[in-house]
Amino acid sequence: MNTEYKIFTYPSIDSTQDALLWENPDRGFRMETFVNVANRPIPDFPCHEDPTEGLKYWRRFYMSEHPQLAQIYFYLTGYSKGEEIDAAGINRICANFDYARKFKIKLLVRFVYQSHVEKSWGQASQQTIFLHLKQLAPLLTRYVDAIHVVQIGLIGAWGEWHNYTEIYDCADLIREVARITPSSIYLQMRLPVYKNLIEKEDSLYRRLGFHIDSVFGETKPDTGGCDPGTAQWEQLMEETFLVPVDGELFWGATCPWEINGRLVLCQLSDHHFTSFSLHHSYRENQISEEMRQKVLYWSEPSATKKERVYAMRRWQKDQITPEWLKQRRCLVSPGWFLDENGNSVSRSVWEYIRDYLGYKLELRSCAIEVLKGEPRHLSVQLSLVNYGFSAPFYLTAELLLLSMDGYVISQCSLGSTERWYSRKRTDVGAVTPVVHLAEGQLYIPAETNTYQIGLRLQNTAGTCARLGNKIIYKNGCHILAVLENGHLVSTDNL
Repeated sequence: MNTEYKIFTYPSIDSTQDALLWENPDRGFRMETFVNVANRPIPDFPCHEDPTEGLKYWRRFYMSEHPQLAQIYFYLTGYSKGEEIDAAGINRICANFDYARKFKIKLLVRFVYQSHVEKSWGQASQQTIFLHLKQLAPLLTRYVDAIHVVQIGLIGAWGEWHNYTEIYDCADLIREVARITPSSIYLQMRLPVYKNLIEKEDSLYRRLGFHIDSVFGETKPDTGGCDPGTAQWEQLMEETFLVPVDGELFWGATCPWEINGRLVLCQLSDHHFTSFSLHHSYRENQISEEMRQKVLYWSEPSATKKERVYAMRRWQKDQITPEWLKQRRCLVSPGWFLDENGNSVSRSVWEYIRDYLGYKLELRSCAIEVLKGEPRHLSVQLSLVNYGFSAPFYLTAELLLLSMDGYVISQCSLGSTERWYSRKRTDVGAVTPVVHLAEGQLYIPAETNTYQIGLRLQNTAGTCARLGNKIIYKNGCHILAVLENGHLVSTDNL
């Protein structure tokens, strides 16, 4: 028989508290950089004495946007003729992993050979690729905590599987990358048509997400045929709620058409994007002339282009309403269009994409029972929703019983959160997210005392994530309630 049972609720954060969630790991806007691994001349790619120069620069440049992810191209072009990656090259790769680990940045890793569309420059044979993958396997294991995804890459211009002349067994390439990558890490393919080289019945299929390197929300050239109404588009609608998805626009200086932010927003929502590039059509024309030669690999814009306002900056002025989002089947957190006083506020396309990329978890309620018997236990049931585009990948959830000074008394794992998706294809017309339940029990010491009941969400790099609720959060832990002298009380007086 239960001695006590209470349900606790916590309001959603409002628009003034958006920034609380910007540093949640494994989601959101991402940076991009490249490494010339051999540090030898490559068309369009400079040599760097410091292999981390790009990653360091973009971390400073995007400080105000708080990206927790970085896509990194490791160009192996200097070894494309069959030479093994030398110790210096391995060290240059490791330096970037070490830097990312130091600052808790997770990497979207892509190994690449072909640095130019023209003449398939720099491509490697399948034999050479396999030689290098064998060398790279230990690094992926060593730095598993610093990796968000491994993108299959390897062939075609920029590793995008186009404009190459070499003959490859592409399914074999996919399987080899999967074999050398720790099983806990998801892989990403450029397009669904490439993923379909693996049979759906194969367990590997379920591990393959996507990097959509030409996102426009509408039919445009150079999308690889992944346009609205096509089989590839529909496949993304069906499968992406269970795998990480990344993407990017075209460069602002070279895109020949205006990119419609509202259409892109709808694509990001319908295809469950986890991350999206800050690097393309945002403010890449604001970097210094000195650094442009070092960290960018497209031609310098003219003075006129420098003055242009690229697509994503225009989206910052494109205001949307709750009604418009509802009509487009996009989910919205209850507090997102409100200020701290409950008054309506205006929001933009940019802000919506920034805040809803990846996961945006909120507690609906927390039911706690104090159970009789010896030893004593608490039974805790959480009701959660996810307003974000994608599920939370690489997060684990844990219930904690804490002393008032934060010492852990007992704990209970709730497991992985990767099934806490916002909705799937059959729910795509809904304007409310799926409700997820998670429950566990916590041991209570025999002595009467005051304890805190907490929830911790933590990724593989040890970074904690916050819920979108107005709730006490300290030392990476949400304080759900207090057990005071055997009785449950709210955290209002803490």
